[in-house]
Order: sequence, then structure tokens, then C-alpha cells
Amino acid sequence: MATLVCSVAFENIPGLGSDEYPGFPADECPAEMPDLSKHHSLAASVLRKDPGLYESLRTKRTELGTSLAKCIKTGMDNRGHPMIKTLGAVAGDEFCYETFRPLFDALLQDRHGASTCEKPHSECRGRGGMSSLDMLSAITVDTEGKYVLSTQVRAARSLRGIRFPPAAGAEERREVERVVVRALAELEGNLQGDYFPLAGSESYSPRPGGMGSEDEAVLSKAGLLFTHPDSTATLCTGMGRDWPHARGIFTNADHSLSVWVNEEEHIRAVAVRANGDVQGAFGDIVKTLDHIALSLDRHSDGPKGFAQSDRLGYLTSCPSNLGTALRVSAIVRLPLLAQHESLSAWCSRRRLSIRPAVDAGGARLQGVLEVSNQDRLGISEAATVNAVVEAVAELVMAEKRLEEGGTAGLLENGSVKQEDVQNGQMEKAVATSQELVDIAAASPVAVPSTAAPMPPAPSPPPQPPEA
Repeated sequence: MATLVCSVAFENIPGLGSDEYPGFPADECPAEMPDLSKHHSLAASVLRKDPGLYESLRTKRTELGTSLAKCIKTGMDNRGHPMIKTLGAVAGDEFCYETFRPLFDALLQDRHGASTCEKPHSECRGRGGMSSLDMLSAITVDTEGKYVLSTQVRAARSLRGIRFPPAAGAEERREVERVVVRALAELEGNLQGDYFPLAGSESYSPRPGGMGSEDEAVLSKAGLLFTHPDSTATLCTGMGRDWPHARGIFTNADHSLSVWVNEEEHIRAVAVRANGDVQGAFGDIVKTLDHIALSLDRHSDGPKGFAQSDRLGYLTSCPSNLGTALRVSAIVRLPLLAQHESLSAWCSRRRLSIRPAVDAGGARLQGVLEVSNQDRLGISEAATVNAVVEAVAELVMAEKRLEEGGTAGLLENGSVKQEDVQNGQMEKAVATSQELVDIAAASPVAVPSTAAPMPPAPSPPPQPPEA
């Protein structure tokens, strides 16, 4: 038997044992609001602007017992940086968004936009489940298979009636692990896999003591292993308490699907492809989450379904990751297009983020970019996937045109079609009613030799929620 890796006495580390991280109380707010004049989080700004909010909310509790103190502790304990506007608050359970609505609505409007928050998320078509697969674009984003290096679809879900990781007790985390792993064990076909509790965990009876060193090394090499939080901002939320118990990773045989249990959300499911098959990765996420939801409904000894609301969609501990709670990304080789300053603005107008891709060691990959969606609230899962698919297809075609000595010719509005991808050009019939944005090459640039291709870029690892 492999030697267990865990040898750290987490119980003695603040924020990782059974006690809350020292500082602002997590159970009940003091009668007087702390001095927030030097705090820079968004929550601190909201409370500083309207001190009456603190007084009106400080004694309230949700149906599951979560206090305002638990939600804002991380923002009270950490002043933050004036140039980095973190949220400074988390939701301790699904009812926080209504019990403490004046505070959370202000945070949501900043992160998602006031107009987005006014429209109930339930009005979005294609909100999830197998029906959303019928609404996906049929476009193949990279017909030659040399531009899109990898794709990733990631979704977070919380179980109804159980406090979220920042507020959950040890038994609640064990219950989440029990019912989620039971559902995952029923997956079949290419999604079938195994569950590996973190080393040192004593909550999963089939693997007492958690995974061994060999399994840990395999998961680490595959980029699937998560470890204990070490930042003060995260530790202050409370999500690291009772580490490492009732936490683990489920993965299938080829590691194309992984599910993190009780990391920073109850469930964080990730599907990856070593190509541009965004739709296939999304399909795996839908099948996995649908299976978990059906399992929860079928069994009578546990929570029923995922936490969600008509107003805000799927609910998680992180206010910036509501609605679809979905992130779709692609790592694309665009050495010529990457040199143009207008590219970032073009993506922003399409509600997409673009940034340099990095390798496993954190080094920037020259000419390789990561494209992902910005919006979570007020948009459907299918529309999110389609937005990334269509944009990446346009970017690949633009790169091809630059390779041929032309201009990028990115459409400002509208969608690319499959025949456009196959023909390597935009449909000219729609150009008359749309603004055509040409990103002209500033100077001749040598095209990298195909004999020395760029190294494959790993899929971006799951990012922690804002605290």
C-alpha cells in the first residue's frame, strides 16, 4: 500500500481546523460597524456608503442559520488593495441572497450589471439540462485542428438545504460527499470513474485515510488535484475548516471529466478536450450534472436538487458566479492576431475575456491566448457556449487571413456560420448591415514554422471564487 501523503496537522493551522479564522466574529456582528475607511473591497464600500445597511441586517439570520457576520467576515478581516476590487463577501447558504438582499444586490449589480439583475434568470431559454444541447451551434471551431489547443467547460452547483462551504459544518460536508459520490458512482460509459478523497480524509469509508501517494501524484500530474487554501482572504471565509475531511476528486479514466467535492463549492465539475470540441465538453457537463440531480431526486435520504432561484439561477457561495455558474474557455494559438491591441476591445464588446495562456509552471505561452465568457447571469447555458464557439471560430479565420497576408476582417456584430468556416471567409451578404472591423497588420510578421509547432497549452485550472 502506498504511503499516505498527508502529514500536516491541519487542526493547528488557523482556518483549517475546526475553529473559524481569528478576527471578525463569524457568528454575530458587533453592535458597532468596524471602521472601514481603509478597506477596499466592494462589500466594504457598500456598507461605508450606507451604514444603515449594517444596522438593519446585522442581527438577521437565514432559514439555515447563517448570519451577516459569516457573509462579510472576509471583507472585514482583509482590507484589500485600492486597485483590486474584490467582493469582500460570500454567501453562506442559498437564502443569503434574499435575507441580506440589500447588500448582495449591490454586489451583483457591480459584478453582473444593473440591467442584467433586473431580468429574472428563469426567462433565459436553454438554461440547462439535455434540452440545452439541442440549442448548441453546430460550428466546428477549428476544422484543421491546429489552432485550438484545448477547451474547458466548468460548472459549479450547490445542494439545496445544505449550507455552502463557508458556513457548512463537518457533518454537512460529509452529507454532501455521501450523496454526490453516490451519484457519481452510477455514471456509465466514458464518464464512469472513481472517487479519490484527499489524503488524510477519514470521511469516506471505502478509502480510509484518503488517497495514497501514487494516486495523488497521478492527479497532480493531470492538474486535477486541489490543496488546502493558503490565502488569508479565503481562509477567513470559513471554507477551509475541518481540512481535509469530506473533500475529494472524482475523475474518469482519461481525466476528461473531473468533479471536485467540497472544495470552494459543493460541486465543481470540469470537462476538457485536447481540441476545439467545446460542445462535446459541455455535453459531458450536462450529462454529469443531470445525473447528479436525478440521483438526488430519486433517493429519499438526502437533499432534493440543486440550490437555485427564478431570479438568480443557480446559487453558489460566490456572488460573481451565479446564474449559469458556467465558465467556457478555449486556449487558441493566434500568434499574429495576438499582436493587435484592438483584439481585447473586440472580445469585450462580445462579452468575452481574453488573456495570455500560461503553461503548467505559470510561464506565458507566446502567441497563445485563452478566450472565455464574461457573463453568468441573464444568459442561458446554451447561449454561453455558442458565444464562445462562434467567437473562437471567427478568431481562427482571422488568423488564417493574416497568415495569407490579408487583414483580420472580424465582424463587429452577428454570428459566423459553418459554411463560413469551411470557406474560410465571412458571409458577405451580412456585411452590408454590419460593421466590418479590419485589424490591419502594423508590420510584416513572420509566421511560425509548422515544423516547430507551439507546445500544447494545458486547460486553465479552476479559479477560486472572489472573496
